[in-house]
Amino acid sequence: MINLEQIRELESKISKAVDLINVLRKENTALKTTLEKSQKRIDEFEQLIGSFKNDQSEIEKAILSAMKMLDALEDDMADSEETDRPGGEGDEPHSDSPGSGTDKDDASLHSRASTSDAERKIVKQSSEQGGASPAEGSEDGELDIF
Repeated sequence: MINLEQIRELESKISKAVDLINVLRKENTALKTTLEKSQKRIDEFEQLIGSFKNDQSEIEKAILSAMKMLDALEDDMADSEETDRPGGEGDEPHSDSPGSGTDKDDASLHSRASTSDAERKIVKQSSEQGGASPAEGSEDGELDIF
């Protein structure tokens, strides 16, 4: 037969099991809530990453466009300096002998010198307007944009 002590022991075990089930249900609910919050954060991060990728693409396009404009400006400056030489463009004698190439070398040196003159003008204008000079941005005199 079943005695009273066995019933109390069974009741105690059932009570502990019910308490454990309730604790586990609460823990399960908390874990589900944490999972939902984490999933929302993951979705936000994915959107943010997509936004960064788009921004990076736009930045790259803008940099390439700026570089093209600078190249065109440099080419225009080199062309205008070649036509602005004293004596005109066709007055200088050209040597067709092999290995001379001095006109090309002179044009290249002149272009480099005028480019640095143009850079100095830009830096001077920038400093007059309160801008920073390239030397202030980094040790090698180039702008640090990132």
